[in-house]
Amino acid sequence: MTLLLFLTIVFIAHFIADFILQSREMAQQKSQDFRVLAEHLMTIDAVITIATIAPFIVHYGAIKGVLATLGFSFLNGVIHGAIDWHIWRAYKWSILKWMRYNRDHESVRRYRATGVFPYWE
Repeated sequence: MTLLLFLTIVFIAHFIADFILQSREMAQQKSQDFRVLAEHLMTIDAVITIATIAPFIVHYGAIKGVLATLGFSFLNGVIHGAIDWHIWRAYKWSILKWMRYNRDHESVRRYRATGVFPYWE
């Protein structure tokens, strides 16, 4: 199996796990609630494991293939979790900064009062 084919499989699995199997509420809450992030990461790890186990077994053999799959899924989950935990924080920070710069004080006040981010809807 070529590297390009393997990366295509991983990309498709990631797309399914991150966009099709993830609800809007999960996407909004995964950077605020660790339990939601953990649920999201378990979904991603399950899909990545299912998608990559056959290529790893073919390439490395049964035992090494399973271990390689689990290691790859774990590493993918750690990196994905770190990105997801921080990405919305960075996004909210940049939008709040933009609202202050543009003197959109009403949106800033509404966000502070309700905790609902005005640009998510």
